[in-house]
Formats: sequence, structure tokens, C-alpha cells
Amino acid sequence: MSTIIAWALRSETSDLSQARDEPLRLMLGQVGLHNNNSGAMVKSVAKIIVTLDEPGQWEIPAFSLQNDGRLSMNHEFCDSVKIYYTTDGSEPGVHSAVYNPSTSDKQPALIQPVSLEGVTVVKAVVVGFGKYDSDSTPLIGELLPVGNTVGVVVLF
Repeated sequence: MSTIIAWALRSETSDLSQARDEPLRLMLGQVGLHNNNSGAMVKSVAKIIVTLDEPGQWEIPAFSLQNDGRLSMNHEFCDSVKIYYTTDGSEPGVHSAVYNPSTSDKQPALIQPVSLEGVTVVKAVVVGFGKYDSDSTPLIGELLPVGNTVGVVVLF
């Protein structure tokens, strides 16, 4: 969905005849199938300011290794951004696996740690509205047990 300013809308349908008048609402578009735009919707738009100021860059996600060898990711603004990741060392982007497909208040069960097996190179990037994407994660992993074997997790 492209970014739009809506004066009439209706959720859960593509039938425009069902749209109803609402106060102006800025709706930022979805970049992928698993992108949730509820955190990026601004109700009752009164003014739009265009600026040339640099927007800054999102911080990289935080990582924690679970006792079962799975990797959790977190971000201060986890409900407003998406964390895209790869486990093959390639650069992550909006077409990569998404760690947080839903917000913590909508469907928190969808946010699950990543299973790691053997030698794994994990890279992640934070993507969200209003700032440049984060750098890929510049973290180095360690040897760790994975089941009955020892795996290596390398975070870049």
C-alpha cells in the first residue's frame, strides 16, 4: 500500500463503497506482506511539515541467546519497526525473514526466537518509518551448545 492521506476509510475490506467519512488520517504504506502499519497511522491530521533535516538512523537490534540455543532479538521501538534477518550471511532487507511480524499487543505469539543449527551467520537490520535503516548487526558470536552438538553463532 502506498502512503496516502485518507478522508474516508474502512478496515478489513477492499470494497471502497463501504468507506465512511473520517477525520483526515495519514496512512504510511506497507513495504511487505508481513508489515503492520497500525503503529504508523496518524489520526486527525491538521498539518504536514516538510523538512530537509536529516532523520537519523535506527539503532541495531539487541540480541539474547536463549538456554535452548535460539536467538531472540529486541529493539526499543519493536512495535513501530521491523527487524529483518538472514541466517546465511547475506545482507538482510525487506524481502528477508521478519523477526517481529506483529506488534506485541496484537499477536505476540508470532514473535518467536530464531532456531540456529550448526555454523550460522546471522545478520539483521531495523527498518521503520521516519529514519534511515540501521546498519547490519556488527556483533560477533561465540561457541555455544545446540542440542547435543556445539554450534557457532557469528553476528555481524
